[in-house]
Amino acid sequence: MKKILLITNIITIVLFILVLTNSLYEYSILEWAVLITAVLNIFVFYKKNNKLLLLLFTVIAVIFNPFTYVSFSHDIKTVVEIASAVIYAYALI
Repeated sequence: MKKILLITNIITIVLFILVLTNSLYEYSILEWAVLITAVLNIFVFYKKNNKLLLLLFTVIAVIFNPFTYVSFSHDIKTVVEIASAVIYAYALI
């Protein structure tokens, strides 16, 4: 559990940095990292029976899925990235 929380903390920091720098090279790596940690969090919150975070991380996994592209405008994409980072930070509490 502590390893998953550490990984999600790192992903949260990377999400915030990505929003600030608007770097596209790291975005493909970030998609994989967010997908993997979102799936891990889905299992953790399923076991904890936390339906809200289970649903939120499922949505994050779908949005950041590297196999399909979910298209947003730049402004909405920034809001989604910030919201995802906030959800990751909230999950650490």
